[in-house]
Amino acid sequence: MLLNERLRDALRDAVGRLEQRAERLGGSPEAGGPGFRHQPSAYEADAGDLGTTPELLEEHFGPVVLFVRYGTRDDLLAALDRVEGQLTGTVHAQEGEDVATIVEALRERVGRVIFDGFPTGVAVTYGMHHGGPFPSTSAPAHTSVGMTAITRWLRPVAYQNAPPALLPAELKPDNPLGIWRRVDGELTRDPA
Repeated sequence: MLLNERLRDALRDAVGRLEQRAERLGGSPEAGGPGFRHQPSAYEADAGDLGTTPELLEEHFGPVVLFVRYGTRDDLLAALDRVEGQLTGTVHAQEGEDVATIVEALRERVGRVIFDGFPTGVAVTYGMHHGGPFPSTSAPAHTSVGMTAITRWLRPVAYQNAPPALLPAELKPDNPLGIWRRVDGELTRDPA
């Protein structure tokens, strides 16, 4: 199920464009039931078509996958060069297979490189990052999932030479809230 009607309709439109340019693999019935649903779909295209067919590079936020066929490692790297910023990139490989150049290419384009797994496995942990280079997000240093996700909603404001009476409670020299804060580079709860 998708988050809302707008996402479902956008996915339906993007899949309609994709179906004109890629081969559909198998079929599944139209998704039914309550909520905003879209049937799972899989497509296949040639890596060489990525440069001339923008529909293949569109995001499909939902249960849709596009498999891209390539002949050589150079073909794959050329295809990856056409991919814009993404939240994740996944590598499925045999043990011992040299994937270092592929991982390096993905590192430049994604916020999280996944090995032999799937990007649906986000968790609220300190090690989770679910963000990426533009256009996947407008703030690539922040994550939308995980222990530090709240930072993407924060906006820093500096108070230079402000009178203490005009400072928010968190910044007042006497620390009336008794919170941890950094003063002159040191973490402290003491008044400044």
